[in-house]
Amino acid sequence: MINHASGRAVWDVMFEVAVAGGYAVLPIGCPTCIRRAEQREHLPVELRADAVIVQSGEDLLRVVGGA
Repeated sequence: MINHASGRAVWDVMFEVAVAGGYAVLPIGCPTCIRRAEQREHLPVELRADAVIVQSGEDLLRVVGGA
């Protein structure tokens, strides 16, 4: 869990950790971020429809409204 992320570099780190671990990123109040479409089937049903595929830390930041 990462709380109160600020700056741009931390989003790149979050993305790389998610890729390495095969994780989804679940930012509060924003769509769930996944790296590959296949990950969608592993999400709880209520998160699947709005999940977005991200390719970078910049994409993550854009999803949470910081870019």
